[in-house]
Amino acid sequence: MTRPTANRARRDAVYNQVVEAVERLLKQGESFTSLGIGRISVEAGVARSAFYKNFADKIQLLTAVTEHATRELFTASEAWIQSPEGLDTNALHATLMEAIGIFREHAAVLTAYREVASYDPEVAEFWTSRIEKLVIAMREKIASGQHAGAIRAALEPRTTAEFAVWGAERAIARHVATTPAATDQQFAHDLALAVGAMLS
Repeated sequence: MTRPTANRARRDAVYNQVVEAVERLLKQGESFTSLGIGRISVEAGVARSAFYKNFADKIQLLTAVTEHATRELFTASEAWIQSPEGLDTNALHATLMEAIGIFREHAAVLTAYREVASYDPEVAEFWTSRIEKLVIAMREKIASGQHAGAIRAALEPRTTAEFAVWGAERAIARHVATTPAATDQQFAHDLALAVGAMLS
């Protein structure tokens, strides 16, 4: 292994250790805003100097932790939107179940993220930009479906896409925050049917 490759591997290892340590601490009930770099470094088992080689500050760290926790959420959502099967509600149900599972598994991270995003525009922009990418993909899917006669022509693609994507995201967040996991299957089923009915 060459030196640059070895250095990159070490930095990646530190990066992952820090991200995983922050989520552990959050799950234990720690507040992100009260977590110090020293506490995080000790939990991750890395030197403070190594921390700063990967993260400029705690804002960059929170974005990294949130991205790591929700990567599969956005990947799965984009895959459903871009699938050639059209409005497959069974596939949407599976995608929604995956999203709900991620929201539940990483609830502590998402709570911390929402808290900081409420007053920090830079943090808020991370989530907004990820959702906006889904909105654009959904808008294109709707327009394509309208052209093929599979989606009602009266729907305005952009507005409908925003309602579907943002509405589903907010509905899932509220469901997870207020409802037990035993209801997830039924909720995903109902939400998939609602989206399908809106677009068909």
